[in-house]
Amino acid sequence: MRSTLLFAGPAGCLAAGLAAPAAAGEVDRFVESNLLAALYHEIGHAVIDGYTLPIYASEEDAADTFSALLIHAWHDEAEAMAMVRDTALAFRGEDALRVEDGQELAFWSIYAPDLQRAYDAVCLVYGAAPERRAALLSDPGLPDERAQFCADEFDLAWSSWEPVLDDLATLREVGEGSVPSLDIQVALAPRIERALVSAVTRIGGAVHLPMPVRIEVALCGEANAFYDYDHDTILMCREYIDHFAVLAEVMGIRDHTDCGSDHVGRKSDRLRRKDCSDDR
Repeated sequence: MRSTLLFAGPAGCLAAGLAAPAAAGEVDRFVESNLLAALYHEIGHAVIDGYTLPIYASEEDAADTFSALLIHAWHDEAEAMAMVRDTALAFRGEDALRVEDGQELAFWSIYAPDLQRAYDAVCLVYGAAPERRAALLSDPGLPDERAQFCADEFDLAWSSWEPVLDDLATLREVGEGSVPSLDIQVALAPRIERALVSAVTRIGGAVHLPMPVRIEVALCGEANAFYDYDHDTILMCREYIDHFAVLAEVMGIRDHTDCGSDHVGRKSDRLRRKDCSDDR
């Protein structure tokens, strides 16, 4: 049965100064930014797989880097700035939920801690154009101790990935390789569906992948996204899209300011009461 995307409703800011009360459509934009960043991350896995690229550290870190580089390279200045802010806030939201649930940091995980991933993404996008993107140092925030190295970090990351991106672009120019296909198996909000279609079109307009890759959007029982190495398939879980809306709520991004309204989400009543009190 098809399901309908539920967006988080009103809530206050969990962390002071991270997000102001949002105008209409801000939750949609936040969800869209994070969905595209997650898609770029999974495309990174597909590229690593298709070319059997040597990865000298964590593959998840490499896919995060690939995603940040595409945010810089494939989006205009306003979009890139908004996207990296939104993805950084989402990682902070994940960490806030971890703290609320009383969970210890999973240092054994294949993923870096969420706050580390937030700073890494901001650093790369800032480092690509420090003169134009100085605003990122305060929103979403990056300490000077890290910021001073970000241009070098970007240069190293770009020099590593640029030959691969050039080769993918050459595949497109000579008519070889494949454009990813998109199979949306569940109902999505119109803007989110348009964003996915646009993203896949953007990918196909810039590069071809070395093998056919199928992108499926479906219910899968958890809030996540995966690259299936056995079937060259990216699965974007519908639950993951819903979860981004919850993270928007956690970080105080909302389309309405009435704290008394009903809303969808998983924040505790304690946090919601505190947030609404802060709004008054």
